[in-house]
Amino acid sequence: MLSAARRVVFQLATLPVACTGFEILFWSDAMSKLGRFLNERLKVTDALHEDDERCPPWWEAGTTVEIKEETYYEKLDLLPPRYMDGNMFAYGEGAGSFSIFWSQTGRFYVHHLTQADTETFCQLAGLAQHA
Repeated sequence: MLSAARRVVFQLATLPVACTGFEILFWSDAMSKLGRFLNERLKVTDALHEDDERCPPWWEAGTTVEIKEETYYEKLDLLPPRYMDGNMFAYGEGAGSFSIFWSQTGRFYVHHLTQADTETFCQLAGLAQHA
C-alpha cells in the first residue's frame, strides 16, 4: 500500500518531465525563470551514486547525487515538500538550504542548493524560505 505522500506524487505526476540531453525540462515551468533556474542546476552528467565511495555527501551545497528510490521516498514521506512539480520536490527544514529531489528515466537524484540558490529558488517559486 502506498503512503499518502507517494499517492500525491503519482497523482501530481501528470506534469511531464522530459530529458533533453542531460538537462531536465519541467513543462509546467518551461518558459519561466524558475524553470531556467532549475535546468541550470539539475545536471546529472557527473552525478555519482550515493553508494560510490567517491561520492560526496548529498547534503553538501552544490552537490548532485544519484540516490536510491528508497531515499527519494523517505524524504518525500518525512515532511511535506516545500515545493512540488510533477516528480520533483524541494525539501528543506527551517532556515536551512533546500534539497531538490527528482526522478528521471527511472533513476533518482538530489541536488543540494547553496543558501543563495535557496533564496533565489524561494523568490522565483513565490515561497517563504522559513516555514
